[in-house]
Amino acid sequence: MSYKRRAAAAATALAALAAVAARATAWHFRRRTLQRDFARDGYVIVRGLLTAEEVARVNASCSAEGGVASHAYGRDDGLGRRTRLSLWNHPGNDVLGALARIPRTRGLMEWLLGGEVYHYHSK
Repeated sequence: MSYKRRAAAAATALAALAAVAARATAWHFRRRTLQRDFARDGYVIVRGLLTAEEVARVNASCSAEGGVASHAYGRDDGLGRRTRLSLWNHPGNDVLGALARIPRTRGLMEWLLGGEVYHYHSK
């Protein structure tokens, strides 16, 4: 391999390492913020937990015929509007059930709650 190619490969490797280090540092501060927000509010919104493709699959699963939307029922919200709600107690073998079990989701909840988690219900 020529000197120029080795130098280019080394520069690419260094840039990749710098990107990994930046993500790790950002995640460290993000974790502290998540812990603080969860302790204060009882919930967190984790942007970027799912990829755009995963979000599209969840949306498609919810709106598909026979999906979550078809099982929703309306409730009066007290302000003259209706809120549609679906509840279930066990994660199924579909996209939404997998969402409760994937390591990113389960691992985050175990970390925030400080131990093993159990799927009680979904809305």
